[in-house]
Amino acid sequence: MYKLVFKFSLLLLLCSSISVFAQKDSLYLGFKYTPKQKLQLKWQFDNLALLPQVLKTGFNIYKAPVSVTNGKEVLGGYQKINASAILPWSLEKAKQEEPKDSLLQIVPGFYEYLNEIAKRPKTNNLEEIMEHDSDDGNFSLIYTLAMIRSNKLAEAMGMYFEDPTPMATQKYLYKLEVVGLPSYDSYTLVDISKEGTKEPLLSFTAYLAPKVVTLRWFNNQHKDYYGYNVYRSNSKSSGFVKINDIPFINQGSELSKDKDFSFYTDSITAYNQTFYYKVMGLDAFGSEGGGTSVVEIKTLRLLEVGTAFFEANELPNGDVDLKWMYTQDEQAYIKKVDLYRGNSPSGPFIKLNLKPINNQTISYIDKTALTSSNYYAAFAYGYNGDSVRSMIKAVIKIDSIPPAAPAFKKITCDTNGIVKITWQNNKEIDLKGYRLFKTYDTSIEALRINIELLADTVLIDTLDLALPRNKIYYRMYALDQHYNSSMPCPYYELILPDKNPPVNGYFTESEVRFKGIHIEWVNSPALDLASMYLYRQSELDIEPQVLASFAGDSLLLNSYLDTTAKAQTTYFYFLEAKDQAGLVSTKTAPRKLHMLDNRPDPIITNMQGFANKDNRMIKLTWELNANATSYRIYRAKDGKQLSTYTYIQGNVREFYDKGLEPDTKYTYQLVAYMADGSQSLPSKVLQLKY
Repeated sequence: MYKLVFKFSLLLLLCSSISVFAQKDSLYLGFKYTPKQKLQLKWQFDNLALLPQVLKTGFNIYKAPVSVTNGKEVLGGYQKINASAILPWSLEKAKQEEPKDSLLQIVPGFYEYLNEIAKRPKTNNLEEIMEHDSDDGNFSLIYTLAMIRSNKLAEAMGMYFEDPTPMATQKYLYKLEVVGLPSYDSYTLVDISKEGTKEPLLSFTAYLAPKVVTLRWFNNQHKDYYGYNVYRSNSKSSGFVKINDIPFINQGSELSKDKDFSFYTDSITAYNQTFYYKVMGLDAFGSEGGGTSVVEIKTLRLLEVGTAFFEANELPNGDVDLKWMYTQDEQAYIKKVDLYRGNSPSGPFIKLNLKPINNQTISYIDKTALTSSNYYAAFAYGYNGDSVRSMIKAVIKIDSIPPAAPAFKKITCDTNGIVKITWQNNKEIDLKGYRLFKTYDTSIEALRINIELLADTVLIDTLDLALPRNKIYYRMYALDQHYNSSMPCPYYELILPDKNPPVNGYFTESEVRFKGIHIEWVNSPALDLASMYLYRQSELDIEPQVLASFAGDSLLLNSYLDTTAKAQTTYFYFLEAKDQAGLVSTKTAPRKLHMLDNRPDPIITNMQGFANKDNRMIKLTWELNANATSYRIYRAKDGKQLSTYTYIQGNVREFYDKGLEPDTKYTYQLVAYMADGSQSLPSKVLQLKY
């Protein structure tokens, strides 16, 4: 029902000569002063989702005087001027008042539509959303026009109030507020002494488009005016006629870059003539004021279609037949046509015809060699400097031939980790771009650098030089318009600037022997390790001295026997690492060791073994050239690695092993430990079958 009411209401409103621009603010308060009716206040609430709720709670209006003290304006306290909340009329009252204003007959339609909005279920269906948006737009159109056209209707909707108390010499600030929703409010400054003075409309321009003149002006987001009237004349100073016979509504998006400007399009009725335009603003009560300046524009015939039905078809001999048509009303206004071909829809394009093509020609044969992807376009040029491009047409050939592998020119990295990569441009005509990859380890999959294909031959990459890496590898592929990929180019090895000293190694085992001090370590894990240094410092030395250095193949060594250590002397040992950039690590914490007397190493000799299955045991015997405090016995089964089996007292020279398994081969080795903490050399390895 409400849709029929809207259509009927719209027909009524179209008879009005008022042209408006709907407000985009949720709440807008306007005013008009007449000595008879005092101050008229009218407002509009454009949030349709909340409007049903707002009309139930109503509005309050507050007024505050503005005075001048010491040359400055001072705002007084607000005072509510309505005795109770301003609410819409009932349907019965609207029906009773209908003879006074015929527009009141649309009130039931408003209420019916608002009830539907309140009951409308939420939906994700795009078709339903678009239908609701269309219906809401129609409702907003009628709602806005009707509110401006009729004060009675605004009052019936609870959006009109008359204040009989203001003094003509006093300035006031009025505040409108939604009851229960204080965040929805609006203010308007009323200076009755300046009533009738309107702000001018600025930045008014006019420009041509095919068959129309477009007008553009700054609207200040419609804070000064509800809408506008547009006028046209053949004279700059007189004879202006309003050309918007029906209401002009221009509800642009708040997200639009042109949201601060209004646009009006006027159809051209005669060419090569000069016209003059101006725009007048309309307030909330339909009164004009604040016009623009007058702009002048000459109407010229601009092309709109150009080459119609443009086609490109490959012939059996490999040529391409280009055909097009002209519209009957434009053909005479076309000065020439140029044809272009490119390898992609976005170009670049190369001109095909050497001479201009006239407006009587409707075909052309392209005999140049085709690539795998060919895109054609026709440009029609008019006599007024205008041009129109046709739709782009493609002629695609089957292509399975990839481009050649690309080649790097140069890759450099500065001390900030900024990498500049340059390469030679491939020569394939249908080349689309390049993909680049990088990795610190060529044995794993490389990481793609650029998401989009690069048409250029330079790329800037960034690296974190704090990582313990001294090299990085780059490679790339070339792709054509059909995404056929080339083979990758060889990896480009880039040596990175080194600002980080290497991580040092660390000591593991150490022992004092009769022939010297034996010490073991783990080298630095730095990938660019150049050398390791072993330092020694006695208690009498001022600073550590290099005892041994390791570089190249000798870095495989990780132990050292210090045979120059003096008896009854305490030594401190340190490690130091140096990388290929010459950066040196900090020294390790010292390893403290005390050298004993230089005596022959204890040696385990004459080690023998006997397997006795009857007694289920293996007997081991040996000799030692020193007094031991204990022995460590190592054992392994069936060729596995030796490991500690047990410890025995140092005053014995034999051992009975009874934890045996039949048909098993056992391996034994012994080490003796002395009272001073030193140890013997390992015995020989003895193997027995049990």
